[in-house]
Amino acid sequence: MHRNGGCNWWTRRNGESHWIKMLCSFYWSTNSKNYQERSHAYEETQFISVVSSFLASVFLGDIAPIDYGDASGMNLFDIKEKKWSKQCLNSCAPDLEERLGQPVPTSTLIGKICPFFVQRFGFPAECKITAFTGDNLSALSGMVAEEDSLVMSLGTSDTLIMNLKEQPQLEEGHVLCHPTEVDQFMGLLCFRNGSLVRESFNKTEANGDWKKFNELLDSTPRGNYGNMALHFHSIEIIPNLKGVLRWTRNSSPDNSESAKGVKKFPSPETEIRALIEGQMLHKRAIASDMGFHFGSNTKL
Repeated sequence: MHRNGGCNWWTRRNGESHWIKMLCSFYWSTNSKNYQERSHAYEETQFISVVSSFLASVFLGDIAPIDYGDASGMNLFDIKEKKWSKQCLNSCAPDLEERLGQPVPTSTLIGKICPFFVQRFGFPAECKITAFTGDNLSALSGMVAEEDSLVMSLGTSDTLIMNLKEQPQLEEGHVLCHPTEVDQFMGLLCFRNGSLVRESFNKTEANGDWKKFNELLDSTPRGNYGNMALHFHSIEIIPNLKGVLRWTRNSSPDNSESAKGVKKFPSPETEIRALIEGQMLHKRAIASDMGFHFGSNTKL
């Protein structure tokens, strides 16, 4: 990929940091590998699409086009020009644009429902089909997230989704075309140390009782008396680090020993609030770097 302009070029064009966007790299590498190792099969392939367009194709009775949102998650799409990047396509396989087809805005009406669904299931013949898109893009549009809204999903990996007016230059993270605002972007951040870390603390500090976990959390004030922690039990995505660091109000980066923090906080409630506030502050810092502006109107 360095021959295509390097990491900065790749990020500006595709909105992705190519070495951490595993899913997008999958699209790029799969097409490239299939052409290199199975060129005969590639030559016989008429269309290449993404799974989110499958049901749209079924309803349409034809190959549905890929929408801008999903296209921008393939490492092949110029997110500013809203078209396939010739340089990216050519580095992957020949005549790839013909197989991918022309991408369309997510809100595009791509046709009417095919006669099969009209005759078999009684769909109105005038039923119109719009372009389909991916799960995270659907989440942002389905929640009708406003400009100052930050969508957070808490799971095995925590995820942040946000509206962005401008394309950020942050090399880590994912920038996609916005599903409803054609001239805007969607920021997507994944955090590996999510629910598994919280579940671990629930077991060790609250005996596996989530009600007790919440009570311990509520028993401590915001700020936790200056006690805070970062728990990267697995190698985190942003930043690319692994380890645990606990600070007290007396910890200082000016002193090497003090900067190491402490091994353990004195109480379960302090541990729990330090974990939760540390996770939230970590997310806020990275979201700010991506370009999300926190203010009095911010909604979560």
